[in-house]
Amino acid sequence: MTGMFLRWSGRDLRRHWVAVVAIGLVLGIGTGVFAGLGSTATWRRQSNDESFAATGIHDLRVALSPGTFTGEGSLRDLLDGIPSAGAVTAAAERLVVDT
Repeated sequence: MTGMFLRWSGRDLRRHWVAVVAIGLVLGIGTGVFAGLGSTATWRRQSNDESFAATGIHDLRVALSPGTFTGEGSLRDLLDGIPSAGAVTAAAERLVVDT
């Protein structure tokens, strides 16, 4: 049974060698890209932490759900309700719309 399976596999490989090579190439490229991009995550976090520590600036983005409206300054006023509000030295509301 194993011999017959190997013979069929060998015959299929010889007939479809281009597809086998193409699939192998795509898998190799995908694995390389995943490994390359995945390895930058630690570096990116460390870089961000060092930048925030050096500048003392942190960004926080708050978004409302689609179709929700609020008055100007109301989101800024919510800042006073968080436990460490005294640590915030500056805050600004910005309107961001799709272009």
